[in-house]
Amino acid sequence: RGVSQKTQPESRCPELLANYCDLLLRKTPLSKKLTSEQIEARLKDVLLVLKYVSSKDVFMRYHKAHLTRRLILDTSADSEKEEDMVEW
Repeated sequence: RGVSQKTQPESRCPELLANYCDLLLRKTPLSKKLTSEQIEARLKDVLLVLKYVSSKDVFMRYHKAHLTRRLILDTSADSEKEEDMVEW
C-alpha cells in the first residue's frame, strides 16, 4: 500500500498538465484573459515540468485527444500556439 501511495501523485500529473494546456489553447475565459506572451510562457512552463515527469506518453495521449477535439470543433484560440506546442 505504501508503494502505491508514492506513485499515485505522478499518475495524474500528465493528465492534469494536458488539461491545463487544453485550457490555455482552447477558447476559454482563461485564454481570453491572458496575453499571447503569457500563454506562451505558461505553455513553456508546462513543458519544463513535463521534463521531470516519467510518463510523457500519458501526457501525449491526453494532449492528442484534446488537440483533436479542438481542431474538429474549431475551438482553438490560436493556431500558431498549437503549432508551437507540436514543435517544442
